[in-house]
Amino acid sequence: MKLAKLYDLGVKVSSYKDKNGDNKAKWENIGAVFKTEDGSVFMSLKATFNPAAIKRKDNDENILVSMFKPKLQNNYNNDDEYEEIF
Repeated sequence: MKLAKLYDLGVKVSSYKDKNGDNKAKWENIGAVFKTEDGSVFMSLKATFNPAAIKRKDNDENILVSMFKPKLQNNYNNDDEYEEIF
């Protein structure tokens, strides 16, 4: 089965200031979104990812998962397949 990796999935795990004093975020990669040859789209999550450990606002039951275009060295197919999404 041929797969196209559409997105890397990440969650913000902490913040810090860089050497210039700018706020930066530290991200953890928790999985990816793939597309199959027949057009099916699915998500693969790391089995070790614990969503309960991610900081949330008070009284919020949800976490935010961001989708990033995969870096070129992580792509499974050519870049043309990564532009087409939902």
